[in-house]
Amino acid sequence: MIQLSLEQYDVLQRYYELLGTVEEGFEYVVSSFEDISHSNADQVLVDIFAALSSIYQTNDHLLSLFKDQKEIVASIHFFNGVITEISKLENSFENEQKKQQFIKSNIYPAFQAWKESIQDKLSIYVVQ
Repeated sequence: MIQLSLEQYDVLQRYYELLGTVEEGFEYVVSSFEDISHSNADQVLVDIFAALSSIYQTNDHLLSLFKDQKEIVASIHFFNGVITEISKLENSFENEQKKQQFIKSNIYPAFQAWKESIQDKLSIYVVQ
């Protein structure tokens, strides 16, 4: 276990919390496929993609910070699977039904699997 500075801890804490926020966003978007009262699901999806971009950028910093922690590095690299699934969405964006199915069956599960992996590894640094 490495010793974190206050700034590093703060970044890691915000990163960890952002993962939960993104998951809540996905839950909202997926539930909107069944419940039309969730009228701002498209905006939430845009916000999710912006958050995932921030996560992607922060991952470079975390790779440097945890370079000697092989399990954490492996979990960070696992995020590339989420990015790969998102890149496949481009082919389905015009067809609303295909888009919804792809988000529900591919992107959200990929994110959930990665989130569980990375939170498991980082929890010793942020959960008290």
